[in-house]
Amino acid sequence: MIKMRIFVLFGTICVAANVHADDVAQLRERGEALAKAGHYSEAIDAFKAADRKQPRANHACLIALAYTRRELWPQAEIFIAKCHQRAQPNDPAPDWLPKADQQIAERIAAAKVAAITIETDPRSDAVLTVSSFAPDESFEPRTIHLPFGHHVIFAKAPGFEPAQHEIDVKDGKPQRIVIHLDRVGERVAQPVAAAPVDSLPNADPLPRRLVIAGGATVAAAAILNVTLYLHFRNKLDGAQNLDDYNGYETDYDITRFTMFGLYGIGGAAVIAGAVLMYVKRDRDVSVGVAPIQGGAGVAMEWRR
Repeated sequence: MIKMRIFVLFGTICVAANVHADDVAQLRERGEALAKAGHYSEAIDAFKAADRKQPRANHACLIALAYTRRELWPQAEIFIAKCHQRAQPNDPAPDWLPKADQQIAERIAAAKVAAITIETDPRSDAVLTVSSFAPDESFEPRTIHLPFGHHVIFAKAPGFEPAQHEIDVKDGKPQRIVIHLDRVGERVAQPVAAAPVDSLPNADPLPRRLVIAGGATVAAAAILNVTLYLHFRNKLDGAQNLDDYNGYETDYDITRFTMFGLYGIGGAAVIAGAVLMYVKRDRDVSVGVAPIQGGAGVAMEWRR
C-alpha cells in the first residue's frame, strides 16, 4: 500500500512537470512565431511569460533579441546581460549570442544615448528600474545607456525604504548617479523652512495694489485726454464769439482739472508702490496721496 502511494505521488509530480514544460515550450514557440511575423511587443510578452514559469538563459536572450528589433537598446543590453549571467552547462546560451552582443554594442555606439552609471548606497544588491521601462524589467546597479530625455530611476532593497532619482539626459556625455537608501523607519521627513515674510518679494499687498490702481488711473486720464479734453479744447479754439467761448470754457476747465488730477494721482500711486516694494520691511512706512491744483501731492513718512 505504501509503495502504491509513493508511485502515485511520483507519477503526479512527473505529469505536473511535463505539463509545466509543455506550457513553457508553447509560450516560447508562440513568441518566436510572433517575432517572425514582426509583432515584437507581443513576442516579448510571450517570452516573459515563459521566463516567469521557467527562468532560462535562452528566454532572456530571446527577449533581448526582440528588443533589439524594436531598437530599445537599454532593455536589450539589460536582458542580454541576464542571458550571460544565467548561462550554465545545463542552461546554455544560444549560439547566436556573440553576434547579438556585437550588434547591440554597435547600435548603442551610434544611437542617441548616454552611458549612465547607477550606484546605490549602502546596498549594492538593490533592484532598479527606469520610468520608461515596463514594471517587470528590473536590473542590478550597473551602467546602462538611456536615450535623451527625462528619466526617473527607482531603487528597492529588502529592509530599506524605496528611493528614486531623476535624471535629464541632454547629450551623449556619461553620467554617474548614487541613490541613497534609508533603512525602514530611519527616514525623517525634512520640514520645509518657511521663508520669513519680510524676505518674500511683494509680501505686503499694498505696494502691488498701489501700482495696479495707479496704472489704471493713468490709463483713465489718457482716455479722458484723447476724448473730452481734446474735444472741448478744439471747441474753444474754434469759437466764433465770446458767448460760444464762455459756453465751452467751464466744461474745458473741469475736464482739464480732472484729467491732470488723474494723471497726478495715478503717477503718484505708481511711484509710491514702486518705492514701497524696495523699502526694507523693518521700517514703518505711511503714505498719503492728495489731489491738488494741476496734479497730486504725495506724502511719505518712514519711522525706524
